[in-house]
Amino acid sequence: MRFRLALKTMDTKTKDQLLELFDSASYTLGFSSLEQRPMSLMDTEASVALMPYLMAQKELELNRFVPVLLQWLGSYHGLLNPTKLLKMCQMVEAMAGVDLPVLRLVSFFLKKTDPRRFKNFTVTPLASPFYFEPRLKELVDSKLRREGFYKDLPSEVGLMVSASAFKNRESNLLPEQAFLKRNEQLRTRLVHGVNYRSDAVLLLRDNSSMSAKEVADTLALSYEPAHRLTLDVRRYLELGFSLEAAV
Repeated sequence: MRFRLALKTMDTKTKDQLLELFDSASYTLGFSSLEQRPMSLMDTEASVALMPYLMAQKELELNRFVPVLLQWLGSYHGLLNPTKLLKMCQMVEAMAGVDLPVLRLVSFFLKKTDPRRFKNFTVTPLASPFYFEPRLKELVDSKLRREGFYKDLPSEVGLMVSASAFKNRESNLLPEQAFLKRNEQLRTRLVHGVNYRSDAVLLLRDNSSMSAKEVADTLALSYEPAHRLTLDVRRYLELGFSLEAAV
């Protein structure tokens, strides 16, 4: 999926198309509820960045997946590219043009969990307090008074989430071995590290005719480094080497 192009057409998508996009992102991240329905994989950072936008669409009723996303981030944040994810999240927020509460929560969670790697993720206050279940506002307020906020989330952010709001369940996610067998992008990062180059090699291995612009659009990368990566891979192939061996 060419990320920049997908964002440009997001407001034209039907409910079914948005749900299909969510299913692809969920499948990429190994949400176990979709294990039985194989789908095409998306870029991992693109999957994480799109989740808050899709969860903000009330007609999709996807907020029940918020704790699953947080549980996934808790398990696999070390395999994410912070620079790439931040850029994609900023692009999604600019495209949406409105507050995305789950994006604030994701940014807070990542910075709280790994403050060194995700130090550039800022958590700005929402325009107004947000309740994931507005009809339970009184109950949530009561729990906030008793328990405090989720992971000491600053109250001024406006995310009304109590300390016990989200529970991790083993059944939420695929077992690690099954998940990494599915998600080659993250499996490759275990060996080669978290960087754009390993992503580009995987991308060009399966789509060797992609232009530098298409690589840049897919990975949310600026043109110059995408062009350099593409030239390096072309040279590697012209020398008679196989990209299968490179990954």
